[in-house]
Amino acid sequence: MRKFLFSVFAGGFIFANAQPVEIFGTVIGTAACFDYQTNTMSTTANTAANLFDNDLHTYFATNQRSGGWAGLDFGKKHVITRVEYGASDLPERLLLGIFEGGNLADFSDAIPLLLVTDREIQPFQFGGQDVTCSRGFRYVRFIGPNDSRCKISELKFFGYESDGDDSNLYQLTNLPTVIIHTIDAQPVTSKEVYIKGAVSIISDNGTNFFSSNIDIRGRGNMSWTHPKKPYRMKLAQKASPLGLPATERNWTLINNYGDKTLMRNLLAFDLSRKMEMPYTPAGVAVDVILNGEYQGTYQLCDHIEVATARVNIDKMKASDTSLPALSGGYFLEIDAYADTEPVKFYTSRWNIPVVIKSPDDDVIVDAQKEYIKNHFENMLTALASFDYKNPNTGYRKYMDMQTVVRQFLIGEIS
Repeated sequence: MRKFLFSVFAGGFIFANAQPVEIFGTVIGTAACFDYQTNTMSTTANTAANLFDNDLHTYFATNQRSGGWAGLDFGKKHVITRVEYGASDLPERLLLGIFEGGNLADFSDAIPLLLVTDREIQPFQFGGQDVTCSRGFRYVRFIGPNDSRCKISELKFFGYESDGDDSNLYQLTNLPTVIIHTIDAQPVTSKEVYIKGAVSIISDNGTNFFSSNIDIRGRGNMSWTHPKKPYRMKLAQKASPLGLPATERNWTLINNYGDKTLMRNLLAFDLSRKMEMPYTPAGVAVDVILNGEYQGTYQLCDHIEVATARVNIDKMKASDTSLPALSGGYFLEIDAYADTEPVKFYTSRWNIPVVIKSPDDDVIVDAQKEYIKNHFENMLTALASFDYKNPNTGYRKYMDMQTVVRQFLIGEIS
């Protein structure tokens, strides 16, 4: 007899033999700019050329409120050692802007050079930060933070010509930095349709670098309605980024928008591991940059699925239609959003919404659906019966009591 198992979800810097100097190149950037005099789009006013005219009273401003950028094509790879930037009349619009370097013209391979954190910069003054990134780049750019029109008045890059290396890359904070670029910087707007892109992860104080092509889409229910979006990534090959236990293709980026500490899930997971639950989702706090724009702190986490280092149960085939194979494994979720899922049922007793997560909707057959639905109904009948405490016919026949009690305690404590 199968029992229901309960779980809790919820380096060195290498310098070339050259002194850093100001580097010049071809101006590149978003062509559609914004003319504040006429409040219309322009290709002649407030263009990227203003960033390199040594005049703090001229500026660059894009027509689009988010995603605008400007920078230089050096023609050859250079290691950047310092960036200086001039503020316009709105210096706060530089805060949390990102400087990126790449070697493809579309910046699809770009990684960060620095995050602007200078709160002291004044209007019509220069600020600057040293750069600790050992990789050489042909292309560099500044991407303004969300809703800023990328408004900035001057840019200067310093460094030396070199291919560099990956011995010391830039990490935004002490948390790993996850950098995602989608093809043509497409926004991720759907929970159903994947778009192609690439992910890079910088960790261990800039000494560890992981990269992969990905497919990415949105995820979540209520969490998808927040301005800070959660995502699901499918790597090109199975991998274990950041040394997480599973070696799989599917991973999630949880936004934790409703939790202002950004720690609640990870603390609950830690408690689950301490309570020795059979499976606790792996997760680690990370900083996320999407298409050059800083998104904030997320949680890189397991995608909950049947797999050896995840939900480790028998993976069924469509041909498993007779006992003992018919008895499972099945992976179920009680889900208030069951109506949006492809395979689910509502119990006749108490109308509980149950989603069948595995077998997958393209694998499961009617005999399997019927078996697990009946088995779940029998559990509820035993639970509601007068003789519910009977160890042979009551609810204990269907539930693994070690995990159900631990799951209850973890939920109450956390």
